[in-house]
Amino acid sequence: MTRIIFLEGLRGGVILGACSVILAILGLVPAFRWIPELPLVSAAVLVPLAILGWTGFRSASKAARV
Repeated sequence: MTRIIFLEGLRGGVILGACSVILAILGLVPAFRWIPELPLVSAAVLVPLAILGWTGFRSASKAARV
């Protein structure tokens, strides 16, 4: 059971890291200056929350715990 939770957390962490790198590139590179700031900020807040929530849901369902 602990291994399942560890693997789900690891998978969620890798996805979260990749999304953070993509959002950092979109927000900091001068070539993407045309992207409005509000969608980037909202994505930087909502995407990690969604990933962490989904990872917690998957690990709890696979571990047969609520």
